[in-house]
Amino acid sequence: MNMGYGLVAATLLSATMPAAAAGETIFTCRAGQRTVAVIRRDDQLVYRLSRRGKVELELPGGRVAETGFSGGGEVQTRFVNGSWTYVLYTRIVRTAFRGRNDPRPEAGVDVLSNGRTVSRVGCDDPSVEFTIDGLVGVPEGEFVEH
Repeated sequence: MNMGYGLVAATLLSATMPAAAAGETIFTCRAGQRTVAVIRRDDQLVYRLSRRGKVELELPGGRVAETGFSGGGEVQTRFVNGSWTYVLYTRIVRTAFRGRNDPRPEAGVDVLSNGRTVSRVGCDDPSVEFTIDGLVGVPEGEFVEH
């Protein structure tokens, strides 16, 4: 898997966050009072939703996928819990096509129920990215259109 080296590498964080006993945080998205994180434990990804420091939901078994498109690309992790799917993503999109590229970073979390998007939340900091080293060697999955 390419992991987006040619697509989003210019905006990726250069260092990972400190490793904790429960795993290494490789992505953090703050949205208001909630924080969504992807934790890497060995070669497994874990989704963690917390509010004010209290964990509300934790799901193991994430899969990573990527896609490229004109002027950018997207890296995402997907977690499934019954009929619910949680897609955490970072992407670069081109916003101008007349002599300039004007890339715009986006990051967020989409929640799907039975394949339909029921919630779309952007990260407070839209330039947040997965760390490349944090995704190497984890299970791959299919890209989720969202």
